[in-house]
Amino acid sequence: MSEKTNKKQLINNQDAPKFKSFDIIHEVYQQALKNADDIMGIVTEFRKLLQNPKIIAKIPDDEKDSFFVFRSYVNNCYYERKSTFKLTNLISDVLVVILYIVIYYNNTSESPHVDMNINSRRKSLKRDCAKMLRKAYNKSNDSDTWGVKDRFGLRGILLNKNLSSDKNIELLMKITTLIFGILTDTTEKKSEFLEWIQNNNFIDDFTKLRLEQTLSLPFQADRYKDYINNPKENEYQSIHFTLVLPHYSPVCPGAILDFQFRNSEMHSIAEYGSASHNTYEEETKSYTDVFKVDDFSQIHIMGFDENEDIDGINTSKAISNRRVSATLVP
Repeated sequence: MSEKTNKKQLINNQDAPKFKSFDIIHEVYQQALKNADDIMGIVTEFRKLLQNPKIIAKIPDDEKDSFFVFRSYVNNCYYERKSTFKLTNLISDVLVVILYIVIYYNNTSESPHVDMNINSRRKSLKRDCAKMLRKAYNKSNDSDTWGVKDRFGLRGILLNKNLSSDKNIELLMKITTLIFGILTDTTEKKSEFLEWIQNNNFIDDFTKLRLEQTLSLPFQADRYKDYINNPKENEYQSIHFTLVLPHYSPVCPGAILDFQFRNSEMHSIAEYGSASHNTYEEETKSYTDVFKVDDFSQIHIMGFDENEDIDGINTSKAISNRRVSATLVP
């Protein structure tokens, strides 16, 4: 068994040690929930409370270093989440571009037509905090590295069902490569795509302008990971790439956008199978439990109240829990 595997098993062991400071962090998090009226408010309050000298004095001496690393992560989380408010319009524009790239592919390619579901996504605060806590307290990790980047972006799921597994993956790779190439301007297909936009009467002038302006932004590839040909140990498969806008960008300089593309079978494994977040949270229970909600009745944020009426539907506590862990933004 490799050293990497041993480290992974240590990280994902649900019998991992529960540090004394976890109870203190849990209490601070509950207080932040009560003091806030939106998700950004929770991060702001949590960050402020972690800096309180009275709180720091309660942390055992042998855990202070890890606590301070975790606190620095929360500071980074605060600043990064502030920036996501500015990205809402940008991510909507990029989503529209990708939708039209799929239409373009279907109109110009002899390959099977792509049927793809595309949606924006943000990492939940609960999972973000649990990951930061694990990184700070697990000595097998490089605690000086801030690695929680995939907080804001887009996910595409290929829904084609009438293809063999190999053909399905081949189609997924084709459309993902096309999207990546057009967005980063690393292929001649971008100019062909822009020409196709201009020559199509079914696209209104406003949408044409929106597509052109979005594609004029200087997106740069930050990383590209092929988890399809190189799946993770938990069978997770997907194409990941991250695009950044440099400091000279006229729109959202410094923005980081994360993209994921996979087929429906891979998505099922990622959401409900061996690679699901529920499985991950169960395996890292000592960390995720620190950020569970103790009392929904004292929280007045959309999706937190166990008896809340959302869009005319009375939610149960189970649904509220799901919204807390999976859908609340930013």
